Amino acid sequence: MIKTCEQLCYDSYIGGTGFVEVSDLSYGLFDTLQGRILCIRGSENALNWLRNVRAVPWRTCGGHIAHKGFIRAFQALCSGGMPTGKGACDIVTGHSLGGAIATLYAEQAGCKVVTFGSPKVYFRFAPAPVLDHIRITRDDDPVPWIPGMFYSHRTEATVRKDNDHHLLQIEDHFMKGYLTK
Repeated sequence: MIKTCEQLCYDSYIGGTGFVEVSDLSYGLFDTLQGRILCIRGSENALNWLRNVRAVPWRTCGGHIAHKGFIRAFQALCSGGMPTGKGACDIVTGHSLGGAIATLYAEQAGCKVVTFGSPKVYFRFAPAPVLDHIRITRDDDPVPWIPGMFYSHRTEATVRKDNDHHLLQIEDHFMKGYLTK
Protein backbone atom coordinates (compact mmCIF):
# COMPACT_ATOMS: atom_id res chain seq x y z
CA MET A 1 0.00 0.00 0.00
CA ILE A 2 2.77 2.47 0.91
CA LYS A 3 4.62 1.72 -2.34
CA THR A 4 1.43 2.43 -4.34
CA CYS A 5 0.93 5.72 -2.47
CA GLU A 6 4.59 6.68 -3.10
CA GLN A 7 4.22 6.07 -6.81
CA LEU A 8 0.94 7.99 -7.10
CA CYS A 9 2.42 10.96 -5.25
CA TYR A 10 5.45 10.90 -7.54
CA ASP A 11 3.23 10.62 -10.63
CA SER A 12 1.26 13.69 -9.49
CA TYR A 13 4.36 15.83 -10.12
CA ILE A 14 5.43 14.35 -13.45
CA GLY A 15 2.11 14.63 -15.28
CA GLY A 16 0.77 11.17 -14.54
CA THR A 17 -2.60 10.31 -16.06
CA GLY A 18 -5.79 10.50 -14.05
CA PHE A 19 -5.11 13.75 -12.22
CA VAL A 20 -7.60 16.62 -12.21
CA GLU A 21 -6.44 20.24 -12.00
CA VAL A 22 -8.45 22.56 -9.76
CA SER A 23 -7.02 26.07 -9.88
CA ASP A 24 -3.43 25.70 -8.59
CA LEU A 25 -4.11 22.28 -7.02
CA SER A 26 -4.40 18.72 -8.32
CA TYR A 27 -5.91 15.39 -7.23
CA GLY A 28 -6.56 11.95 -8.68
CA LEU A 29 -8.79 9.04 -7.63
CA PHE A 30 -7.43 5.58 -8.49
CA ASP A 31 -8.79 2.05 -8.17
CA THR A 32 -5.93 -0.16 -6.97
CA LEU A 33 -5.51 -3.61 -5.44
CA GLN A 34 -5.46 -1.85 -2.04
CA GLY A 35 -8.80 -0.10 -2.73
CA ARG A 36 -9.66 3.39 -3.94
CA ILE A 37 -6.81 5.80 -3.33
CA LEU A 38 -7.21 9.56 -3.52
CA CYS A 39 -3.88 11.28 -4.20
CA ILE A 40 -3.35 15.02 -3.69
CA ARG A 41 -0.33 16.73 -5.26
CA GLY A 42 1.94 18.85 -3.11
CA SER A 43 3.44 22.29 -3.66
CA GLU A 44 4.41 22.86 -7.26
CA ASN A 45 3.82 26.54 -7.99
CA ALA A 46 3.83 30.00 -6.43
CA LEU A 47 0.13 29.89 -5.49
CA ASN A 48 0.73 26.65 -3.59
CA TRP A 49 3.53 28.32 -1.63
CA LEU A 50 1.23 31.24 -0.78
CA ARG A 51 -1.19 28.71 0.71
CA ASN A 52 1.67 27.29 2.79
CA VAL A 53 2.45 30.62 4.46
CA ARG A 54 -1.15 31.32 5.61
CA ALA A 55 -0.44 29.74 9.00
CA VAL A 56 -3.31 31.40 10.87
CA PRO A 57 -5.33 29.09 13.16
CA TRP A 58 -8.74 28.33 11.63
CA ARG A 59 -11.57 25.93 12.40
CA THR A 60 -11.96 22.81 10.24
CA CYS A 61 -15.34 21.39 9.17
CA GLY A 62 -14.95 18.93 12.06
CA GLY A 63 -14.45 21.75 14.57
CA HIS A 64 -10.71 21.30 15.11
CA ILE A 65 -8.20 24.13 14.80
CA ALA A 66 -5.73 23.85 11.94
CA HIS A 67 -3.62 25.84 9.46
CA LYS A 68 -5.88 28.19 7.46
CA GLY A 69 -3.93 27.88 4.20
CA PHE A 70 -4.32 24.10 4.24
CA ILE A 71 -8.03 24.34 5.12
CA ARG A 72 -8.63 26.77 2.25
CA ALA A 73 -6.78 24.47 -0.17
CA PHE A 74 -8.91 21.52 0.99
CA GLN A 75 -12.08 23.59 0.52
CA ALA A 76 -10.95 24.65 -2.98
CA LEU A 77 -10.50 21.01 -4.01
CA CYS A 78 -13.90 20.06 -2.56
CA SER A 79 -15.55 22.95 -4.43
CA GLY A 80 -13.71 21.87 -7.58
CA GLY A 81 -15.29 18.42 -7.64
CA MET A 82 -12.94 16.29 -5.55
CA PRO A 83 -15.02 13.37 -4.21
CA THR A 84 -15.69 13.78 -0.49
CA GLY A 85 -17.52 12.07 2.32
CA LYS A 86 -17.38 8.66 3.89
CA GLY A 87 -16.82 5.92 1.33
CA ALA A 88 -15.40 8.18 -1.40
CA CYS A 89 -12.02 6.47 -0.98
CA ASP A 90 -10.31 3.90 1.23
CA ILE A 91 -6.98 5.72 1.47
CA VAL A 92 -5.99 9.34 0.93
CA THR A 93 -2.35 10.21 0.28
CA GLY A 94 -0.23 13.24 -0.47
CA HIS A 95 3.22 14.76 -0.34
CA SER A 96 4.05 18.14 1.24
CA LEU A 97 1.01 20.45 0.86
CA GLY A 98 -0.83 17.43 -0.54
CA GLY A 99 -0.09 15.55 2.69
CA ALA A 100 -1.51 18.41 4.77
CA ILE A 101 -4.68 18.47 2.64
CA ALA A 102 -4.89 14.65 2.81
CA THR A 103 -4.77 14.87 6.61
CA LEU A 104 -7.74 17.26 6.62
CA TYR A 105 -9.55 15.02 4.13
CA ALA A 106 -9.07 11.99 6.43
CA GLU A 107 -10.53 14.01 9.32
CA GLN A 108 -13.68 14.60 7.30
CA ALA A 109 -13.98 11.24 5.51
CA GLY A 110 -12.74 8.90 8.26
CA CYS A 111 -10.39 7.00 5.93
CA LYS A 112 -6.75 5.90 6.27
CA VAL A 113 -4.17 8.59 5.41
CA VAL A 114 -0.59 8.12 4.19
CA THR A 115 1.59 11.24 4.00
CA PHE A 116 5.12 11.95 2.80
CA GLY A 117 7.00 15.04 4.03
CA SER A 118 3.84 16.73 5.27
CA PRO A 119 4.05 19.98 7.23
CA LYS A 120 2.33 20.32 10.61
CA VAL A 121 -1.45 20.74 10.26
CA TYR A 122 -3.15 21.06 13.67
CA PHE A 123 -2.84 23.85 16.24
CA ARG A 124 -0.72 22.60 19.13
CA PHE A 125 -2.91 24.03 21.91
CA ALA A 126 -6.23 22.50 20.83
CA PRO A 127 -7.58 18.96 20.49
CA ALA A 128 -7.02 17.23 17.16
CA PRO A 129 -8.78 14.23 15.64
CA VAL A 130 -7.43 10.72 16.06
CA LEU A 131 -6.62 9.50 12.55
CA ASP A 132 -5.50 6.20 11.03
CA HIS A 133 -2.34 7.93 9.79
CA ILE A 134 0.94 6.61 8.39
CA ARG A 135 3.33 9.58 8.36
CA ILE A 136 6.61 9.15 6.50
CA THR A 137 9.46 11.66 6.57
CA ARG A 138 13.11 11.74 5.56
CA ASP A 139 15.77 12.52 8.14
CA ASP A 140 16.94 15.80 6.56
CA ASP A 141 13.58 17.01 5.16
CA PRO A 142 12.89 20.47 6.66
CA VAL A 143 9.18 20.66 5.72
CA PRO A 144 7.85 18.35 8.50
CA TRP A 145 9.31 20.85 10.99
CA ILE A 146 7.15 23.74 9.74
CA PRO A 147 5.14 25.78 10.50
CA GLY A 148 6.84 26.55 13.80
CA MET A 149 5.99 26.05 17.41
CA PHE A 150 2.22 26.71 17.31
CA TYR A 151 1.43 23.64 15.16
CA SER A 152 2.19 19.97 15.68
CA HIS A 153 2.01 16.52 14.19
CA ARG A 154 -0.27 14.18 16.13
CA THR A 155 1.22 10.96 14.74
CA GLU A 156 4.76 9.66 15.14
CA ALA A 157 6.67 9.48 11.87
CA THR A 158 8.46 6.64 10.21
CA VAL A 159 11.77 8.32 9.39
CA ARG A 160 13.72 7.17 6.36
CA LYS A 161 17.44 7.78 6.83
CA ASP A 162 19.88 8.46 4.02
CA ASN A 163 23.00 8.58 6.25
CA ASP A 164 24.46 11.60 4.44
CA HIS A 165 25.09 13.39 7.78
CA HIS A 166 23.36 16.66 6.77
CA LEU A 167 21.24 18.48 9.32
CA LEU A 168 18.65 19.82 6.85
CA GLN A 169 18.61 19.39 3.11
CA ILE A 170 15.85 20.66 0.81
CA GLU A 171 16.58 17.88 -1.71
CA ASP A 172 15.37 15.43 0.94
CA HIS A 173 11.92 16.97 0.59
CA PHE A 174 11.46 16.15 -3.11
CA MET A 175 9.05 13.26 -3.71
CA LYS A 176 11.62 11.41 -5.81
CA GLY A 177 13.65 10.90 -2.64
CA TYR A 178 10.70 9.22 -0.92
CA LEU A 179 10.44 6.45 -3.52
CA THR A 180 11.66 3.11 -2.20
CA LYS A 181 13.65 0.92 -4.49
